[in-house]
Amino acid sequence: MGTCRICQQECSEDQQFCSNCGYPLTAFPPTLGEIPQAFQEILSQRERWEQNIWQKYEQLQRQFQQLQQEASNNQQLQQQVGQLQQEIARLGQKLESQSSSQQQEEVPLKSAVGYNYTKLRYLLAKQKWQEADEETAKAMLTVAGRDNFLREKDIDNFP
Repeated sequence: MGTCRICQQECSEDQQFCSNCGYPLTAFPPTLGEIPQAFQEILSQRERWEQNIWQKYEQLQRQFQQLQQEASNNQQLQQQVGQLQQEIARLGQKLESQSSSQQQEEVPLKSAVGYNYTKLRYLLAKQKWQEADEETAKAMLTVAGRDNFLREKDIDNFP
């Protein structure tokens, strides 16, 4: 069992090329004499260059995988944001629906003495403060059984 000189992948003895990076694993064929030193230096430089290229390739592969993961995460976040927006819209519609149904189902406002406060509620809801103030004064006089003003004992006994 041998190891590729470029990517350090384990390879079987019968392989001619690395299954990971494709580098040739076979030795040079036998020659008559020695391989010249200058040629060996060129081969050594070439091998270092190939190792460097392989390391850069692996680094780019890791960066690519990270980017794919980040893109996937971003897509998931965008989907979650979309779902949250839909939920917010649904809850807003539900709130509006409940609010309008509550306004339609309001009970009549009558006091223990039979005075109907519906007009006062309407004026307050429409923010007609001056008219609501006048209606309040009218209601208090009517409930107390007075025409023009309230006495201290009327206020103390106000129902």
